[in-house]
Amino acid sequence: MIWLFNIIDVKVALMIGVMLLCVSCNSTKNVVHEENINKEKVFLSGNVDKDLYKEVQQWIGVPYKYGGNSKSGIDCSGLVVQIYNNVYAKKLYRTSYEIYEKNCKKISVNELKEGDLLFFNTSKKKNRINHVGLYLQKDKFVHTSTRKGVIISDLKDLYYKNCFIAAGRVE
Repeated sequence: MIWLFNIIDVKVALMIGVMLLCVSCNSTKNVVHEENINKEKVFLSGNVDKDLYKEVQQWIGVPYKYGGNSKSGIDCSGLVVQIYNNVYAKKLYRTSYEIYEKNCKKISVNELKEGDLLFFNTSKKKNRINHVGLYLQKDKFVHTSTRKGVIISDLKDLYYKNCFIAAGRVE
């Protein structure tokens, strides 16, 4: 009877192993998903702004803190302000709305390039910008999540598609 449980255990273990292998070996190489980001390297393909990605890498996983401006805790606009200062030596306004109104030229999503900004309304108030992310490439952007801290998300995710307001390029 014990040998029967061992055979069942082996079969279950093999099935779990195969399922994990299938899940982890999808064909989207060089794409970062927020579920597995943690402190992994930020890899995207093609010609990239290496300084931008090195800076983004240093912020991944930093916890969210409203009004935060450091690696001990940061909010969305604080992250954008820090990255722009460190990578491009540009000073930006502190809130997502001010950055949109005072630092950006409005562009269409089709014009997005690395370093451009994405503006969102994540509240129930209509068309009020209250969140900003920094575009990387292939619909990926870095921003802060109140639950997960600094992460990379996909602009095509339904949540972000629904709360997207505008894109802008810092002048």
